[in-house]
Amino acid sequence: MLMTVSGAVRDTCRVELDMRRAAEEAGSTLAERERAHALSLRRVVTPERFPTIAAMLDDGAMASSGRGEEAAPADDMSFSPERILDGVETYVQSQRRPEASTR
Repeated sequence: MLMTVSGAVRDTCRVELDMRRAAEEAGSTLAERERAHALSLRRVVTPERFPTIAAMLDDGAMASSGRGEEAAPADDMSFSPERILDGVETYVQSQRRPEASTR
């Protein structure tokens, strides 16, 4: 489990750093780069092929949180590791149940 969490955090940090560098090189803000990325996704994401992602794009769920340039990426970047930790917690709790000892 440690390798899973460690890998997710490392990759999340790498993605955020790449996004920040791209914004800096383009002379734009991170929020502007996120909007450009969402527009790029719209070119390849169709409701027929990717209905959930298309709905998220339509709803603005993949847009910046709007809480400032610096707050949004940290919030977005913590989502994936937090979900992995939720899964680890669920797994650990399931292993503590009496029925888990019969597996």
